[in-house]
Amino acid sequence: MKKRSKQIAVIACMCAFGIMALGSTESEVSTGNVDTEAVESTDTDDAEQKEDTTEAAKGDVTLKVGEYFENDGLKIEVLDYNSDFTEYDEWSKPSDGMKYIAVSFNYTNNAAEGTKYVSIYDYNCYADDVSVNQAYLGSDNFTNDNIAPGRSRSFTTYYEVPTDAKSIELEYTETFSFDNTRIVIVLQ
Repeated sequence: MKKRSKQIAVIACMCAFGIMALGSTESEVSTGNVDTEAVESTDTDDAEQKEDTTEAAKGDVTLKVGEYFENDGLKIEVLDYNSDFTEYDEWSKPSDGMKYIAVSFNYTNNAAEGTKYVSIYDYNCYADDVSVNQAYLGSDNFTNDNIAPGRSRSFTTYYEVPTDAKSIELEYTETFSFDNTRIVIVLQ
């Protein structure tokens, strides 16, 4: 009987923690062009942005290079895409029939308080809808960091993909998100 009471108490604590975490996480996701931040906001722009945010929170968000999304104060910009990354050592050559791609990001913590965790592991890469491996190339590839409010961090991720891949996408899978929104970055 004591064992069952302990199990119930543990389950109740886990449920309470989950409810608290859900209540404290904003689920708004915004997308836009990196250059649009300099444009002054109007009532019409605010209404359109609110409509876009509501729509984004309901389902998938698709981005391309040069666009960004923001979730719970963390702004993630997709800066650049190299579809044939060749700056690697001889010992790290891609497998036969494969090549490396590189995707550069900038993370900014726009929240008023609290750090934001960023990681190279927040992305899964798919070539023709098949999961491919992340490659560990370059000195900026091991980013797992906490960013203070008002601070930024840039880095590049690398993946080994088939040379003849017709479509390549990254899927953002933020580790600590309770939001079911799926962010897909279309590279080709």
